[in-house]
Amino acid sequence: MRGAVAALLATVAGAATVGKAIDVWCDMLSSVDGQFTGRRGDMAALMAKFSGMMAEKIDCSVDPNNKILGFNLKGVSYAECTAASMKQQQVQSEMIGFSKGSKMRCTEKIVDEEANTAAAWVQMDGWVGVIT
Repeated sequence: MRGAVAALLATVAGAATVGKAIDVWCDMLSSVDGQFTGRRGDMAALMAKFSGMMAEKIDCSVDPNNKILGFNLKGVSYAECTAASMKQQQVQSEMIGFSKGSKMRCTEKIVDEEANTAAAWVQMDGWVGVIT
């Protein structure tokens, strides 16, 4: 299965410049290839790696027009975004299995240094299988 996912459309905080922060975030995202196992504990540990890079309030979405597998949150905490992402993965796993062996990369970055905000579009490629 191959699909594009708009994930963690986020305002990033805590770096010298927001442009450098989004570059670091995208580099970290690319480095976790294959670590999405579909297991709740693994997902929570992986999402925790990114928590210190997020602003207090962010916008995040995954397939926002899909009423079953998508979500579109605005002005929420990273914890709320993580919970929505974990719920989305659980629903997907129950329906069709978990996308395993995923490779992720930022396909587009939008940076506004003056407003100190950035957004990233992420593509996740993987295959669907049963969690073992």
